[in-house]
Amino acid sequence: MRKGWILGLCLMWPLPGVAQELIHYVAAMDSSSWSVTQSNLRCTLEHEIPDYGRAFFYRDAGEAVRGYVEPKAKSLFMGDVLIQSNPAPWGGEPEIDLHEMRLDGGISSFEFSSNLAQQMLLELERGRYPSLLFQDELAGTDPLRLSLAPVNFQDALAEYRECVAQLLPFGFADVRESRVYFPVNRVDVERDAKRILDRVSLYVKEDPTVEAILVEGFADNKGLVEHNRELSRLRAENVMLYLHDRGLPRGLFEVRFYGEKRPTDTNRTLRGRAANRMVQVTLLRRAASLR
Repeated sequence: MRKGWILGLCLMWPLPGVAQELIHYVAAMDSSSWSVTQSNLRCTLEHEIPDYGRAFFYRDAGEAVRGYVEPKAKSLFMGDVLIQSNPAPWGGEPEIDLHEMRLDGGISSFEFSSNLAQQMLLELERGRYPSLLFQDELAGTDPLRLSLAPVNFQDALAEYRECVAQLLPFGFADVRESRVYFPVNRVDVERDAKRILDRVSLYVKEDPTVEAILVEGFADNKGLVEHNRELSRLRAENVMLYLHDRGLPRGLFEVRFYGEKRPTDTNRTLRGRAANRMVQVTLLRRAASLR
């Protein structure tokens, strides 16, 4: 039994008035599969398109769902791309155009916006086949149709939704740079600062791509220069110690302190000086593909 269907059809697309052969990649009913991978930071739905590649829908903590298609072989997509919702072969319902775009520069994979990814998931849930019609310049001149099969989708969707429900309510963009503030001449980590730092520690424990945490202490310019430098040092070290006490390894941290030498705001106003009495915590990730 073949894993998928590869069909040759006569299609009046994309060149008006010129009939072209259409190659169709789609999983057969008896081999269609969907799988879910999950963590507290990402939930992913994966579907194999036999003989072609894979399709993914993923949602990161604090973000909306997105998707993409990844070919097995090197590809270059150019020209017009039509994304449709097709009925089941026995359904007799009409095709629905979901999205149309033109790729002038050429790309090596398709990525779906949040809105389009959500639409495609809804069509799959309805038992329909979201499809992409396009030409691959490296594979030849024949148009291609890639279809995502809804067979065995419902159970995977339920598992995916359970995963989404337990994602952290914030993501990397929300905690990448966090600032906590201090009263005049104070160095203790107070309640509001603890709430911010608790989010940082919770995120870092879940994300193995965070390879360093830069903790930088600052001060305003009231008082002696050396006193302000010492304030910035103690503030930064106390923030680092708080995060360490929440379970983050010492080896992740790099602590710097500047005193009044690198103000982030003006020292001419009360508000500006209050903004300068702070510690900034920056998370540094190793280079890693979102996929």
